[in-house]
Amino acid sequence: MKKNSIVVAIDGPAGSGKSTVSKIIADRLGLMYIDTGAMYRALTLKAMKINIDLTDEKKLINIAKKSKIDLRRDNSGSLKVFIDNEDVTEAIRKPEVTNNVKYIAKIPGVRSEMVKKQRILGYKGGVLEGRDIGTVVCPKANFKFYLDADRNERAERRFKELKPKSSDINFDVVLKDLVERDDSDINRTVGPLKKADDAEFIDTTNLNIEEVVNVLLKKIETKRRFRHPIAEFSLFFWFCRFLCILYLKLCFRVKVFCKDKFPKTGPIIIASNHLSNLDPVLVGTACPRRVNFIAKKELFSNFLFGQILKGLRVIPLDRQDDKNALRKAIEVLKKGEVIAIFPEGTRAHGNIQEAKSGLGFLVRKTHATVVPVYVEGSGDTSKNKFFKKITVTFSEPINENSFPVKGEKKEDYSNISNYVLEKIRELGQK
Repeated sequence: MKKNSIVVAIDGPAGSGKSTVSKIIADRLGLMYIDTGAMYRALTLKAMKINIDLTDEKKLINIAKKSKIDLRRDNSGSLKVFIDNEDVTEAIRKPEVTNNVKYIAKIPGVRSEMVKKQRILGYKGGVLEGRDIGTVVCPKANFKFYLDADRNERAERRFKELKPKSSDINFDVVLKDLVERDDSDINRTVGPLKKADDAEFIDTTNLNIEEVVNVLLKKIETKRRFRHPIAEFSLFFWFCRFLCILYLKLCFRVKVFCKDKFPKTGPIIIASNHLSNLDPVLVGTACPRRVNFIAKKELFSNFLFGQILKGLRVIPLDRQDDKNALRKAIEVLKKGEVIAIFPEGTRAHGNIQEAKSGLGFLVRKTHATVVPVYVEGSGDTSKNKFFKKITVTFSEPINENSFPVKGEKKEDYSNISNYVLEKIRELGQK
């Protein structure tokens, strides 16, 4: 395993929600999603296409050795499954493949070959889901989870998934197939469906997908902080934060409102109005989580101050070419962290100005949640600059699906940014 790689193993029976959850977890953490079940399905499809007897273990082991199975992301971020360079993403989900994959998955020689392929992918860093990930494929995974749900609930989920694809599908048939699949997975001699001793059990019966995702992300975040205290809680960062809080308490009357609305996990973009140079300090200290900022590169020209900014993980922005800053911001958000930006792009000493497109671009590329913030009082130019009243107000988080704009053009990005800016204005009017 690479020194800085993160491996998340998610096991469980069919219909437990592990596939959907794994995809979202991988996206939120900026990791590769490795669908091990899809790899077995691809091999099953190939065997069916070339008319191999699914009881002929020798031939099946041979094609498992020779087949090249790849998992790739397309431009939209969707996972694509290839076998021998043929895209089989849709074909492997057909009912006939689902019904036959159990025969191939239980063959010891086939599993041995597939585990080799999966382990190579897994230990590079990623989220793997299957039935024996935590026990066989990646027993040294950093985080292990076992998802399960009531059998009828799992059958209902699978029925709803298959119904649009096959109008004559019957719930009783789906339930029967699921029971048989469970028995086959649990009782096979090699790599049986089993909870790893050190895996956390998650009952998904009464939880929706987002609730399951949040549970797993919270547990991952907690464990990462416990295991890597220096990496997650930089002493330099927290020392600077302490000094900033002390400065604000001594010099101003700062009140923070609705901080409890701030999401505890997942990638977050804080979008704030910008009145003065004090705003980053106010937003950074008011936020309950560690915040990354984007700042104009001119601030890094002073060597000492530049080193301090780098220590605080501030991303330099070249206003003539912001691609590098946006790329780094995407990396931060893909890790599930928080980044704060000022959509207006510069300080506005009065009414909120037109927004730049950068905020909308980040939302589209990372699917991060946006939290609008309104700062009031920091730009007061009166003579009595100290002990003045300043307020920082957090708004309800905005999920990506809540945005009225769905396009991928620059004007769409700008419209998303201005939509958020309007929410910030509304905070200021309350």
